Amino acid sequence: MKETTEKKYYTPKIEEFHVGFEYEIHLMSVGGLVVLDSQTKEINRISEPDIKVWEPTVYNNDIVFGRTLDNIQQLINNNQIRVKYLDQEDIESLGFILKHTSIDLWFERPGVFLRDDGYHLKNIKLNYGTHDQRLKLVFDYTAGETQVHFEGQIKNKSELKRLLKQRKDATA
Repeated sequence: MKETTEKKYYTPKIEEFHVGFEYEIHLMSVGGLVVLDSQTKEINRISEPDIKVWEPTVYNNDIVFGRTLDNIQQLINNNQIRVKYLDQEDIESLGFILKHTSIDLWFERPGVFLRDDGYHLKNIKLNYGTHDQRLKLVFDYTAGETQVHFEGQIKNKSELKRLLKQRKDATA
C-alpha cells in the first residue's frame, strides 16, 4: 500500500504554489511502537508511525494561519506537503465524462460553449496518460473544425483547472 500511496502523490516545488493551489499538509502521525525506559523515564520510538494524517488544503497566502510561501518552503523541506497526481476522479469532478480507457484515459465534456469570436464549441476532448502525466486537450467546433489547444504535462488538478480557466471557452 505504501508504494501505491507514493505513486499517487509527489512533493511539489515552491514555484507550483499559487492562490487556489490544492495540496495536502501532514498534521501528525499515529501508531508505531514506543517504549518507556524504566531508568531514565524517557519515551523512545522504536518503529516509525503506521499512519500519517494528511489534511487537504488550498493555498491562499494566508498569513493568519502561517501559510506564507516561506512557511510552505519549510514544510516542503520537511516532507510535510504532498500533492495528488491528476487522476480520473479529479478530471470527472471538472465535468468530464470518461469515454474510454487504454493506456490513457479518454474523456469528453459535451455542451455548447460560445467563444468570444462567435464560434460555437460543441465538445471538449481530453486524453490523459496517468503513467506520464501527458494531457491533450482538443476542441470540436459546430462548424466541423477540430483544434488541439494543449498538449503537454499536467501533474495535478490545480494545473488542469488553471489551463481550463485560461481557455475561457472551456469553462463556460
